[in-house]
Amino acid sequence: MGARLSLLLLLGFVGAWIASFALRGEVVAPHANRLELGLEEAPSDHPASRRHSDYSSYYAPEIALHAESFARGELLLWNEHVQLGRPASHLAGVSPAYPPMAACLGLSRDPHVAHTLLWALTVLLAAAFAWAWLAELGLGPQARFVGALLVAGSPFVAYWAPLLLFTSTICWTAGALWLSEAWARRPSAARWLGLATCIWLLLVSGYPQQIVWHVVVVVVALAPHWARRDGLARKLAGWSSAAALGVSLAAPILVDTALAASRSAREQLGDDFYLAAIPAFDSLGEWWSQILQWIDPRLAGDPWSGTREGEAPRFNGVAFGVAGPCLLAAAWFVRSARRHAALACALLVLAVVPALYAPLLQLPAFTLSRFTPAAVALLPFAAAVACVVDRASRQTTAGRASVADKLATWFPLVLAALVVFAWSSSNDLRATNAEATRLAATILIALVVAWAAWRRRASVLTACVAASAALAACPLLLTQPRASIAEDSPLCESLRAACGEDGRYAIVAEHNLRLLPPNQEALLGLASVHSYDSLSSRDYQAWCARLTRGGTEIAGRWFRRFDDPALLDPRALAQAGVVVLASSLPLSAIADPLPARHGPLALWRLREPAWRPGVLAPEDLAGESAGLAVRTSLDARPAPAVGGDEAWTFAPAAPGSVFFAARQHHPHWRATAKKGADEFELEPSRLDGLHLAFALPPGAEAIELRFEPWVRWAWLSPLVVASAAALLVARQLLRRRNSTLGGSPLIGTDS
Repeated sequence: MGARLSLLLLLGFVGAWIASFALRGEVVAPHANRLELGLEEAPSDHPASRRHSDYSSYYAPEIALHAESFARGELLLWNEHVQLGRPASHLAGVSPAYPPMAACLGLSRDPHVAHTLLWALTVLLAAAFAWAWLAELGLGPQARFVGALLVAGSPFVAYWAPLLLFTSTICWTAGALWLSEAWARRPSAARWLGLATCIWLLLVSGYPQQIVWHVVVVVVALAPHWARRDGLARKLAGWSSAAALGVSLAAPILVDTALAASRSAREQLGDDFYLAAIPAFDSLGEWWSQILQWIDPRLAGDPWSGTREGEAPRFNGVAFGVAGPCLLAAAWFVRSARRHAALACALLVLAVVPALYAPLLQLPAFTLSRFTPAAVALLPFAAAVACVVDRASRQTTAGRASVADKLATWFPLVLAALVVFAWSSSNDLRATNAEATRLAATILIALVVAWAAWRRRASVLTACVAASAALAACPLLLTQPRASIAEDSPLCESLRAACGEDGRYAIVAEHNLRLLPPNQEALLGLASVHSYDSLSSRDYQAWCARLTRGGTEIAGRWFRRFDDPALLDPRALAQAGVVVLASSLPLSAIADPLPARHGPLALWRLREPAWRPGVLAPEDLAGESAGLAVRTSLDARPAPAVGGDEAWTFAPAAPGSVFFAARQHHPHWRATAKKGADEFELEPSRLDGLHLAFALPPGAEAIELRFEPWVRWAWLSPLVVASAAALLVARQLLRRRNSTLGGSPLIGTDS
């Protein structure tokens, strides 16, 4: 197998995987979103998972918001649909500030289609980057194919496809590994710029905790360069300067994220929150089930619910197929594979021994988010197995078998026996035809790997890896027909009609409901005071705690419902712009019933009129009549503003007046007040601890609001990279032209 054929086969395999669902009109999505909108779940042949709720609560609505702004040629900065407004999210690759997403939004404004396009692009890039990295390590074509396929066609990538940030981290880390290695061997400006670009895209699209772990992967992968002192200073300077540029390119997004983190309550999270990502092993049966899950999760039951008759442990989304683990033991005795195998095994040990993992949680870098270390083993695991296959491809059947050869032959047999024993120990030996077929195919692949290792047939090992990916990974990819995904319902129609253009709704219930999960409002054309935001501000959390018994959940991550009508303050709800309450509890003390009812929720109209943007005079700031002018909205009217900013005109403001902006306070808000030809720059202040307000100069007649986060400069990053790339291309073209002219014979001269 030649290098070019190896790459074409790899991309063809991944491309065929993508085409297998895309040609049927399906998109990468975990469920059809029907229960969330109050509709009955329709019968479907497609597996569904509510464990991947981040897709419908984060990815789809955030992409929809950005797609709307992108169509206008703008970068969305503020999300009016949730909380009392909050900064728009630009992490995890949902924003056009991430160039691959901008490219996908250029092809489709549909958030589900754009997300699927981005997943397909990310997986193809991950395959190509892993292949190029293994080529830099000097591995042969078959080994490159095996290693890259273990990365891009892994069960981990397939299972977490709806949550793209995991695959993005793998993709750009593989790119950084390739270019770090390439630059160390053959320095060039293009490789250095490519490395910086990979780091930038990794930081704005990846999962924070996974990125921290992948730094360890990169350090171990570059270990041979650390050991060689010659040229180490030059290499360190190149790597660190590229990293500095990558961080600088991501800075507009990272600085805003750091500010949000400083205003949130994430430091309240204890070790238990992070250790919850580690599988629990309370019985011997759970150990056997975990072994099955790491091989093929469907052998242990339903991987989307995580249980089988209450016996199997919850699947944490990490699996490796059967062909790769068959060769992992042999990697310990292949010199080039040893460090990768050691790292992969160490990460697996950390994932099953919480006592070893817990000390790392004392380091701030390891508490950015929750993650299981086993998932980080994917890249070193693939590299180790690729090295074993490379060794097999360079050997002949003659000669004495080494320790690595013996392990590669016998360990698959041991693993096959272990799978049979684990399956029989965690099941009642009654299996459906599909389960029996899957178990038989898993054992057959292990046996073929053993035979191929004994005969040193690298081509057969390569085929086994492809078969293992098709068996374990492909069925884990959650896709739904695009037409089946619900986008509206009678409940949403009733809320839109009752709320009007700018009113918000709130949910009141004793228990959490599946209906209308927070953050979907942008997808549905609605607005609420609820939230799904791990970095929600402490001010917002305090407001929620004042009006409920339970407050927000998980240090502000969720606010799904108000739980006690007696605690509801009509003035506080009116200040937040609430017009309608969707409640399973009686609210006659503060609201009037509406005829609409949907399932457990009845709709009520709040009697207190909602506050609107406007001027509050000093007499309006106290007493029972506080905010009357704002509630009636008679004293202010929108006026045209330049550049999409919001502006209002009003009667000349009395001394001590403030402008109430009808949204949550944030330090990045700014305003310009106008008094005739004079302009005054205003700093934001607070009203009632949470709401954005601006103290007006006496006599002010107009105000213009603008939101100025650092992310508004994010468009400069792709411009800088594109300009630098264009300069490098131009320089290369000039060099070729000059080289051609310099080598051409003189025409028209005498000899």
